[in-house]
Amino acid sequence: MVLTKLEQPREIITIISFHLVGLGMEIFKTSGSIQSWTYPGDAFFHAANVPLFSGFMYAPVGSYIAPAWRVFDLSFTHYPRRLYTIFLALAIYQNFFTHHYTYDIRYLLFAAVLVLYGRTWVYCTLHKTRRRMPLYYGLFTASRGSSSRVRIITTFFIKMV
Repeated sequence: MVLTKLEQPREIITIISFHLVGLGMEIFKTSGSIQSWTYPGDAFFHAANVPLFSGFMYAPVGSYIAPAWRVFDLSFTHYPRRLYTIFLALAIYQNFFTHHYTYDIRYLLFAAVLVLYGRTWVYCTLHKTRRRMPLYYGLFTASRGSSSRVRIITTFFIKMV
């Protein structure tokens, strides 16, 4: 991807980070003490109980996010202070690992996302035209896992002139 100039060399760090974090999360979730799920059979290349391809499921997210930021010229208005974003991200990851042992606070975290980013708008450039939509809408549609999410998000951007 770097050779074709679809990705920049510095974006590779983001992609590798997504892969390693994803692999670490998979190792935790499939560990003997957690066992949220298992992978059937033996993998030729694996780390702990996790076939190495599983970390690659997270790498495409990084592979999309890194160049999309540049290609679509993303920007935001009413974005909260970076420190708040960092604390919220840490709380989300902490809950991912600790909800097996303590109270699951995911609904409080969802509420915190709405409070923090409820006024935030994301702007992008599509076909040389600047578009916008509420960030929470983009996050919601992206989290749905639907194969049509790109169409939904793009349609919303186009209508929000």
